[in-house]
Amino acid sequence: MLSYEDCIALSGLTTEEIAAIAMHEHLPAMAALQMGVSLCDSGHGKLLIQRMIMEDSQKACRRGNLKAAARFGLVLHHFIEKHSERQALSLSAREERPVRLLDNSPREHVDSYLGAMLAHFGMEIEAVQDCFGPEMQIANMCCEACTESKRCRRFLTGMAEAETTPSSFCPNAPLLDALRHRLRSQQESGHAA
Repeated sequence: MLSYEDCIALSGLTTEEIAAIAMHEHLPAMAALQMGVSLCDSGHGKLLIQRMIMEDSQKACRRGNLKAAARFGLVLHHFIEKHSERQALSLSAREERPVRLLDNSPREHVDSYLGAMLAHFGMEIEAVQDCFGPEMQIANMCCEACTESKRCRRFLTGMAEAETTPSSFCPNAPLLDALRHRLRSQQESGHAA
């Protein structure tokens, strides 16, 4: 008899991806696993899973749980890298209108903060947006809803002595670090070719 862990291993999905489907569809984990496997059989199904993860991130942002919202960015990144053609998903994300999470909140320099944070991680915003459109949509949402803009500004201007790493305050730090590694890997494989 197969255990739940065996089913996960055979599915090609991660526990985080299954949890995102379960949360979005209000399903038990095993039913979410079955749904995920079924959806992964088609390009349209993969796009549905991507949308579920994006919507889970939006809900977490609305609740003020930015760390969870940003973790969904990592889940989305892993899902796209493993299960989907990057170009098709990136094009679909660009065609969507950006989601405005907090209707009355000022965007207070989100573009410059996120751009500067990307520069800190050694990336340019245009290159990252082109390669990782869906993940950057989540990063933008998290940055827009973030309440740590003062700490971010102090860090980016070099005024923060205690905050030596973005991971101490930035919910996007793990996602940006993963994107940096992936971008570097893509660049190195491009130079090798």
